[in-house]
Amino acid sequence: MRKISKIILTCLFFLSFSFSYYTQGDAKIYFNGQQIVLKSSSLVNDNRLCVPLKEFSEKVGFKYNKEGTSLAVSDGEYRTVHFMADHDQVMIGDIKYHMSNTSFLAYEEWYVPLGYYSWYLGYTLNRNGNDYYVSKRLADVSVTEEEIKLKYACKVNDNDVSLNREGDQYVLNLKDTVLSFPRKTFKNSFSSEIILGQITTRPDVAKLSIKSIKPLFLNRSADNEIVISQKKIEKTEEVLPIKEQIIPEDIESILQDKVSDKAVWIPSFEGVSNVVLSVKGKKSTLTGKAVYKDGQYIVPAEKVLLHFGFAYKVSDTGSLLVKYGDKQEVDTKVKAYIINKETYIPLQQLAKRLGFGLRWDYRIHTLFVNPIIGNVSFKRTGDGADSVQISSYVEIEPRELVEFTGPDRIILDIPNAVLDVKEQILNIEDSNIQIIKAAQFDEETVRVVIQVKKKMNYGMAISDDGTKVSIQHSGRIDQVWYQPYSKYNLLTILGEELGKITWKQEENRLEIDIPNTAYKAKGAYYFNDPFLEKIVGSQYSWDPVSSRMSIYFKGVPQLKITQASDRVEIRIDNSKGKVVYEKKQVIVPTEKPVSLKLLSGKTIVVEAGHGGSDVGAIGIGGKYEKSFTLDTAHRIKEMLTAYGATVLMPLREDTSMSLAGRTQFANRNNADLFISVHCNAFRNEIIGGTTTYFYGATSLPLAKSIHKQMLSQLGLRDIGVRQARFFVLFHTEMPAVLIEPVFITNTKEYEMLLKPENRDKIAIAVVKGVVAYYKGK
Repeated sequence: MRKISKIILTCLFFLSFSFSYYTQGDAKIYFNGQQIVLKSSSLVNDNRLCVPLKEFSEKVGFKYNKEGTSLAVSDGEYRTVHFMADHDQVMIGDIKYHMSNTSFLAYEEWYVPLGYYSWYLGYTLNRNGNDYYVSKRLADVSVTEEEIKLKYACKVNDNDVSLNREGDQYVLNLKDTVLSFPRKTFKNSFSSEIILGQITTRPDVAKLSIKSIKPLFLNRSADNEIVISQKKIEKTEEVLPIKEQIIPEDIESILQDKVSDKAVWIPSFEGVSNVVLSVKGKKSTLTGKAVYKDGQYIVPAEKVLLHFGFAYKVSDTGSLLVKYGDKQEVDTKVKAYIINKETYIPLQQLAKRLGFGLRWDYRIHTLFVNPIIGNVSFKRTGDGADSVQISSYVEIEPRELVEFTGPDRIILDIPNAVLDVKEQILNIEDSNIQIIKAAQFDEETVRVVIQVKKKMNYGMAISDDGTKVSIQHSGRIDQVWYQPYSKYNLLTILGEELGKITWKQEENRLEIDIPNTAYKAKGAYYFNDPFLEKIVGSQYSWDPVSSRMSIYFKGVPQLKITQASDRVEIRIDNSKGKVVYEKKQVIVPTEKPVSLKLLSGKTIVVEAGHGGSDVGAIGIGGKYEKSFTLDTAHRIKEMLTAYGATVLMPLREDTSMSLAGRTQFANRNNADLFISVHCNAFRNEIIGGTTTYFYGATSLPLAKSIHKQMLSQLGLRDIGVRQARFFVLFHTEMPAVLIEPVFITNTKEYEMLLKPENRDKIAIAVVKGVVAYYKGK
């Protein structure tokens, strides 16, 4: 007994020691060069300095929220990290990580190791004695002939860097920066020597030096990117006019307000200068004093309406007319003001009419303009598929669903939104859904929490126009598994509660559609196998929720397909050994042998313009534009796929789809490129030629590359690469172009388009342009 007691005491001693901590009172913490002074003590646990999560986050300007076991930290715009209470687990989006320590509660504060905190938020930690330096982490550098791009793992502010001329070179001093890689040297068209290296640590300073006699400029392409090139990108909101559209004679009118006064309340801005306007997360400063007309606060229409997807104009009566994507034009019945040839709108009045919410944060001098969440409700179906319905008046962009336990619940965050509902808590009876809570989580985020009786799979359906969200019971695809056997090779799609599949096999490709199923697996799987080439999976539809698996074989195999609730099994006949069947011949846009894997890992959305009831322009011979764009888009898809790309098409058939649905399809699938296929038209039959459109500066290199190849393949008049604020270009989050290779109102070009070999030439031009674009990056 004495021996057993001794063992127990020894175990208790080591347990207490391993979970003990002590105060590190003389620790000094510097975050981006600024010393952070904490009221709470810094603690050392397992030889690692730990900080109070809430206080430290607020001190460095991050947002903190505790929801059950989730300890969420967000930098506000770029990244959110979920630490878990009394656990080593960390969640960033859907990806799970682990710390070597657990978080722990001390002095009524949750503590985490400073090193892990820094790393998961995109920073790094260096120590010098009792001094701890948390600095930005520079993750990558890429150099092309036209630019140098530095990519950080965290958000970078404009005042963090400056480019200075020193003799025959430019110098970029990167304060509070640590490189994630050793010293690198490059050269390109404008510099004979480019050197990037770490100058000092503790404090952390890196340096980029560029030997160049040519003028260089510092630009931004994203929140976490710095670009140096010979071109200066001016920060301007100026945009070219919208392409001419036919406006219906009978214009719908908005006759009553959609939101409450509370949702659009703001203080008086009279006498206030330089208000920062944040519209759906996009910030700009209204320089000078606030402008008032007829007692109303007015702002430039361009600063607000474009980010919501509205084109606009002023009617003959002075009323503001708006048009969302390809929808009918609407009269807001709100008076517009023209000041110095610029259209101004009364913000509060228009917000109430269109369904925007306004929130003023005096601490950061920022006025937030975001979509209103006007409805959070419960829908009972009686078949186990009860759902939560969330709706707005304009497009919203909800994040992925996050599941928590203790109690079981689902959380949905909707960034850039304002809550305006009558009931914020709904108690539900006789359903797996028990309680629905909606709240304004912070100035920019609406959070919906759904407490359930038992854990079930829930998926999120989003309407085509992005204004309605439904959270309902659904199946889920988790992973793909592949295993060779003696008589067959087995490909298994694993998940839970999968819907009844439909499938079709075309030559060497098998497509499987799985309804009412959320896709949670990897986007693409590649195989070094004599039978199987790759598998591409995607959330192909959000309304209703549906997944699609595209399976590419190295030949035309014999298949047997079976399904259970948790899996789909595909047996591939391997009885002929390693014989590779001849693939379907695909035109490859090259004159000499090259690797057909140049685009592996790239997801490209190819959108066929128009479709369904929207026929597009009418050709001189009577054929509709939509028939040419759909056929050409399929040809582009086949050729890009031959080069290894994952190609998704919002429209595979002649059906209708809104412009918002097309851009959201690309954004939600995290596409790398977006290519919209159109044909041009004009009332004068003589006009002809090739045009390529872009909007954002990051899309210009792609537009130039494709346009150059288009001219080479078709040999038509060069109308040029043009900037245009087309809906699908303005609202896509990746480089995007819209091609108009020919005029179908021109006799010669229409007859060219009738021949399949010329539609192949258009596809070849696009693929060559995409390949050249990536080679040049």
